[in-house]
Amino acid sequence: MEDGDPKGFQSSKGKKAKKEEKIRSWLLPPHSPGLMPLDYSLWNEVEGRTLNKKGHEKESLASYKKRLNLTAKRLPRKLVKKTVGKMKGNFAAIVKSGGGHGTLD
Repeated sequence: MEDGDPKGFQSSKGKKAKKEEKIRSWLLPPHSPGLMPLDYSLWNEVEGRTLNKKGHEKESLASYKKRLNLTAKRLPRKLVKKTVGKMKGNFAAIVKSGGGHGTLD
């Protein structure tokens, strides 16, 4: 699923990468955070944990990327499952409402 941001997954590089990897995705309206808790919940958690580490002010880009990756992989499983569960529930509400304006968590 994608949020339709033209600077991200909808960029020419993003489209090319998806085509090469044979990735098909659903395009969501821009600025639909209620549909994408991965963006507003898990990313905030990863970002906060990554930036709270001491001594990172002068690290290289490669070091930062490695630290970011490790931080994401170390998120508590319970948090990830809860967040993904919310997303599934939100999409179920959309299907139930026939695509109209329903109530999301």
